[in-house]
Amino acid sequence: MELPDAQIRLQSKHMGPEPAFLLWVLVVRGGTGAPVPFTKVVLSSTNAYTHTVRASDLDGDGDLDVIFAAKNDQIVGWIDNGDGIFEQFYETRLDRRGGLSSVACGDLDGDGTVDVVAAAQAGNGLYAYFNGGGSFTVRTISDAAKAPSALELADVDGDGDLDLVVASFGGELDWYKNSNGFASPVPFHAVATGLALLKAVGVGDVDGDQYVDVLAFDPYRATPSWWRNPGTMGGSWVQNGASTVKGDVGYAHVMSDGGLYEDAWFPSSIKAYDFDGDGHLDIEFVMWRSGATLVYLNDGAQIFAENVVASNSNTRAAYSVAGDIDNDGDLDVVCAYEEGGTHPC
Repeated sequence: MELPDAQIRLQSKHMGPEPAFLLWVLVVRGGTGAPVPFTKVVLSSTNAYTHTVRASDLDGDGDLDVIFAAKNDQIVGWIDNGDGIFEQFYETRLDRRGGLSSVACGDLDGDGTVDVVAAAQAGNGLYAYFNGGGSFTVRTISDAAKAPSALELADVDGDGDLDLVVASFGGELDWYKNSNGFASPVPFHAVATGLALLKAVGVGDVDGDQYVDVLAFDPYRATPSWWRNPGTMGGSWVQNGASTVKGDVGYAHVMSDGGLYEDAWFPSSIKAYDFDGDGHLDIEFVMWRSGATLVYLNDGAQIFAENVVASNSNTRAAYSVAGDIDNDGDLDVVCAYEEGGTHPC
């Protein structure tokens, strides 16, 4: 959603060796295709290790609010954008439980309000928070999710409601079917198992067949992988990506015995956007340990050409998003680093 006089970009910034984070926004006012000034607004300096931040209109007042998960403080909360440009804002806690590390937002029950889902990595839990117009009701989606690390909401089965796609440190990609607002028991389906540690997941129709595919990183492939949605409930998800390899490829090192180098550079963000405007979804990819940000352009036949947006900086990259920041009609990339702040790329 774009505000009449502003766009906002959200980020949490590492402030030192201890996990103390500032939660802040960059407000972009105006925009005519030329560079525009940013105004930084600090929203919080007390939520330790703010791990994931989203923007959505949680209270239905027409402006974007902030939803976050603070891993060390073990909370999911939201910050009400009181005046549309964060000159007035108010923080509310939705939940407190161990290991809360990722959030996503969307209308889960079709009532027209924005709900929240969250992952508790340490507790193997997935939770839905249903928006009742000022108060939230929590519902457990799963308590056996194998250290969930990243979430996205998408209509995976094409039935008109938002399902939950989950990547886990346990090396699994799964999706959870939304039936009547994730009413128990919630059926889940494996997209892929036996993968290396997963820190990020993306969704989008990569092959243009009208079904939502799933994107993730497999260090044994030379490019980001995507799994084709079979289009049927019992069908098999097929992994796509460059052939199995050994060596310094895909920005992770695969050793000669097939094992992974201890310091493999797993990605912290992977998303699908149409960067070149050709109608095909491309892949945005940011490496956590190296700081590299890459865009893989899809030629329409799902052959991807790598483009380096930001080269290796040896500065840990926490997140990356895309949007038309300067209002010139194309997508720009914003990269966030644990040291050095946030930069347009």
